[in-house]
Amino acid sequence: MDGAPVQVAAFDGRETDTKDFLWIHLLKQLKRQHLWEGSPGDAPGPSTWARLIGAEPTLIMLDEMPPFFVALGGRSVGPSTTQADILAVALANLMAAIMSNKLPRCCLVISDLAGVWALGSAHIQQAIDNASNEINRVATDIVPVRMDGLELYGVLRARLFSRLPLRESIAHVSQAYAAAYRTAVQQSAMPTLYERWAAEIMDTYPFHPGMQELFARFRENPGFQQTRETLRLARRMVAGIWDDTGHERALIHPHDVDFNDRDVDAMLDRINPGLRNACARDVAARGTATAEALARNGGDPALFDAARLLYLSSLAISTNPNALHGLTPEEVAAYLCAPGRDVSRINAALLTQIEDASWYLHRRTDGRWYYRDVKNVNSAIKDRAQTLNDDARRKEVEAYLRNVFKPGKANERQPGSGRLAYQRLLVFPTTDDIQGAISADDTLLVISRPHAQGLNPILRTFWDNQTFKNRLMFLCGGEVFSKVSENAAYVKAAEDQIKEFEAQRMPDTTPEMQQAKSALDRWRGGFLSALREIFTLLHYPGLDGSLTSRSLNLEFASNAFLGETAILDTLKDERKYRDDVESDSFRDEFEQEIFTAVTMQWRDLTETVARRADWYLVPPGGHGTLKAVALRKDWWRDEGAGYVRKGPFPPEKTAVVLQQLVRDDDTGMATLQVSAKHGDRVHFETGGSPASPSSPVVQGGRLDTDEMRVSFLAVDSTGVHETGEPRPWQNTVTLKYQRAYRDGATRVTLKASPRGVIRYTIDGSNPRYGGIYDGEIAAPDGRELLLAMAEASGIWSELLRVDIPKKEEDDGEGLVIDPARPAEWRHRLKCPDRRRTFEVLAILKRLGGEIGGAQINASLPNRTEDWINLSFGQNLAKPAEDIEKLATELADRLGKNPQPDLDLNISRLKFATGRALLEAAKELGETLRPDEVKQ
Repeated sequence: MDGAPVQVAAFDGRETDTKDFLWIHLLKQLKRQHLWEGSPGDAPGPSTWARLIGAEPTLIMLDEMPPFFVALGGRSVGPSTTQADILAVALANLMAAIMSNKLPRCCLVISDLAGVWALGSAHIQQAIDNASNEINRVATDIVPVRMDGLELYGVLRARLFSRLPLRESIAHVSQAYAAAYRTAVQQSAMPTLYERWAAEIMDTYPFHPGMQELFARFRENPGFQQTRETLRLARRMVAGIWDDTGHERALIHPHDVDFNDRDVDAMLDRINPGLRNACARDVAARGTATAEALARNGGDPALFDAARLLYLSSLAISTNPNALHGLTPEEVAAYLCAPGRDVSRINAALLTQIEDASWYLHRRTDGRWYYRDVKNVNSAIKDRAQTLNDDARRKEVEAYLRNVFKPGKANERQPGSGRLAYQRLLVFPTTDDIQGAISADDTLLVISRPHAQGLNPILRTFWDNQTFKNRLMFLCGGEVFSKVSENAAYVKAAEDQIKEFEAQRMPDTTPEMQQAKSALDRWRGGFLSALREIFTLLHYPGLDGSLTSRSLNLEFASNAFLGETAILDTLKDERKYRDDVESDSFRDEFEQEIFTAVTMQWRDLTETVARRADWYLVPPGGHGTLKAVALRKDWWRDEGAGYVRKGPFPPEKTAVVLQQLVRDDDTGMATLQVSAKHGDRVHFETGGSPASPSSPVVQGGRLDTDEMRVSFLAVDSTGVHETGEPRPWQNTVTLKYQRAYRDGATRVTLKASPRGVIRYTIDGSNPRYGGIYDGEIAAPDGRELLLAMAEASGIWSELLRVDIPKKEEDDGEGLVIDPARPAEWRHRLKCPDRRRTFEVLAILKRLGGEIGGAQINASLPNRTEDWINLSFGQNLAKPAEDIEKLATELADRLGKNPQPDLDLNISRLKFATGRALLEAAKELGETLRPDEVKQ
C-alpha cells in the first residue's frame, strides 16, 4: 500500500439488531456516509461502491455474517424479497467492484461459519458466486490456522506459553519417545508408521504430534470454529495439567483432556451434541461412567485413556461423507505410548473389554472402535439378558444341558459311540420324576442343581433307598449356580438378537451381525466354561457297592463338548463300564456273581444286574448279547418259558444228520448224505422197520435208494454218548403225465415214480377217491380237467392237474400253458462252466425266476482237493440274484489266480407267470415237456 494509511471498517454479524443497512454502517466508520445519495434500502452497485469508498487503501472485515443473514431473512421488503436478498446483491456488487479494479486498493475479508448457519452461508456463497460468474477472477479463501500442518502448534504455543525449554531439552523428550516407540513396535503393539512422531516432537512440543490429526477429524462439524475452539480446548487441557501436580508428563496427549471439566464438557457437546449420552454413560461422568469404573476397579488407567481417545476420534458428524471415525487398537497404543508406559496390553482384547461394558461403543468392519449415538449390539444383548427372570434362565440352562448330555449325541461325532454310558437323561428333576423314569432296562443320568455339599443329601438318600441302584447316576457340583444361569441368559439373548437381525435380512458382513455372532461365541464359551467348572462331580454306583464320586473332565473344542463321551471315559477309567460282553472272562464273572443257580429266569438275571451296584455297566443290550453268544457256543441253553440253563451239560445222545442231495423224478432214486452227530457210524433199515445197531451201516456217508421209507440210527462206538432215537426218512411220489390228441380224443398217460397206485377223476372231484389208473385214459368230449394222485406205502404224491384242451387249442405236443398264471418247471438244468452259469443266471434274473434245489460247485483247475460245494434243498427256492451272489462269493473264496471253475445244477424253476416260463425256455434253448410243467 506504499506506506499510505489504511482506513478500516468492520462489522460483527452477531449484531443482528442494528438499525442501519450494512453499507451505511461501514460508511459511518469510514466517515463517508455523507456521500450516500440514494435510499438507504437500495443495494449499491459496483460504481456506487467505488465512489463511496474512494481510492484510499481500505480494509473491510465482515465477521460471523451467517447469523446476520438469518436475521435479515425475516425482514420482508417485497412479496418475495427480504433484506437478506438485498444484502447478498450488495456484497456481490462490492466484490465485483474490487475484482474489476474499480476498487484496486480495497480488500474485503469475510469469515464464514460453514454449517452452523446454513441459510446465512448460502447467501454469502451466492454473493461470491454471482461475482465470480461475472468476473474472471476468484476470491481467495483465507484459513486463519491450518489444521493439517504444524501451524496449529505454533499458534497454541504462542497463545498459551510465555516461554518454552531449550531445544536441547526438547530433543531429550524426542529421544525418549523414539525409544518408547521402538519398544512398542518390537512388541507389535503399534505400527512403524507412527515412529515419525518422535521427530515431529521438536516442532509440536509440548503437545503430542498426533493431537492435530485427531482434532482435524471434526473440523468440518457444524458450529466448530477451528482456531477458536481448538485454542479453547487446548487452554483447558493445559490448565488441567497445570493444576494436576501429582502427575508428571513429558507431552500433552490428546487423552489428557479432562472430560469432567465443565467447560470441556460444553465444548465437546458443541462439537457433536449427538454423543452427549455416549460420553456421560460410557466415557466420563465424574467417576461413574463405564470407562472410569473399569479403570478404577481394574487398576488400569489405560482403559479410561483409551475410551477418551476413542471418543475424540468419533466426534466427526456422521453426515460428512469424508468423516473418519474411530481408531484401531494399534492406533490407540500409538497415541498412548509414552516413556515408561507399557502399551503391550493395549490391544483388541482391551478395547473389547471396554466394548462389552459400554452401551455406545461400536466396532467397524475395518477394525476400528468408535462411539455412536445408538446402543451397540452388546448393550442390546445385555438388555435382553437382564429381562430374563430366574425361572427363564433356569429353563435355558436345562435346555442346554439336555442338548450337551443328550443320550446318543456322541453318534454325531463317531457313529456307534452314543447311548453307551446311559440311555435316559433328566435335568433338574424332582425325586418323583426320577422314580417314574428309572427302570431295570436303562441307565438314567440325573443332572441336579449345584449344592454346597456337592450331591444334594436328598438325592443321596433317594439312591440309598432305590431298588435299581445300578441304573442311576448323578452329575452335580458345589459351585454357585448363578454363574451358569447368567451365562445362559446371555447366550439366549445373543441367539435372539441374531434371529432378529436375520428376520431383518441383515447381511452377515454388517458390523452389527458380526458383533452379535462374536458376542454369541464369547458368551457360549463362557457358558461352557462355567458348565465345565460347576458340573464336575459324577456320582455313580461304584464297584464296592457304594455311591462313588469322581471328577469329570469336560474337555471341549470349537465351543462344544460331548458330555456323554466325558462320562463314558470316566466310567471306563474307573473300570465300571465294560464292553467286552462277548468275552469268556465277562461270562465267567457273570456266572460267578449273577448267574449263581444252574437254571434261572432271564428276567431275574437282568433285574439282578440292575439292583447290584457292584456290577458293571455295559452297552445297551449288552447282557442280551452275552446270552446270545453263550447260547450259540452252547455254554448256556434255552429251557423255554424264559428260563436259561448254564453248563456243563451231560453228554448229548447221538443223532443223525440227514440231507437229500439229489432225486431223479423219473426214477424216484434219491441220493442221501448221512452223518452221525456225537457218533461215529450210521445204521439204516428199509421197509418201514426202525434201524438198530445190527442194521446195515451207511458206507461213505451216502446212500442211494428208491425205497419209500428208510430209518437211520447214529451210534457212538466209544460209549460216551448214549444212542439216540432212530430218524426216519421218506421218499416222495412223483406223478408225471403225457398228453396227446389221437383218434378224435385227448389221451393221457400217467406214471408214478418210484412206484405207486394212481387214482384219478375227470369230473373235478378229489382223486384220492377216484378210479385206479390201469392204462391210457381217453378223455370224453366235454371234459376239460383231469386230476390225479399216486400213493405208495402211505405216501401220497402232490395233486396233478392236467388240462384237457379243445381240439382247436391243442398244440400237437400236449402242452398248454396259461400265460397269466404262476408256473413251475421241474426240469434239470445243468450249467457245466462259468460262462454258461452266469449266462443262465442273467436270463433268470431278467425274467424274475426263482431257483429250487440249486447246487453250486467251485473248484480250482487240476486240483481235486480244492473245491467248495453249496447245495439247497428241493423245496428251498431262491431268487436268481441271490444265487448269482453266492456263486460269485464261492469263486472269490478260492482266489483269482488261477480263476476257479464254476458249475451250477438246477432242479426246478418257478416263475410268476406262464409267459415268463415260455420266454425262459426259449432263451435257454430248452424244450418244455407237459409232465415237467405245473400251474
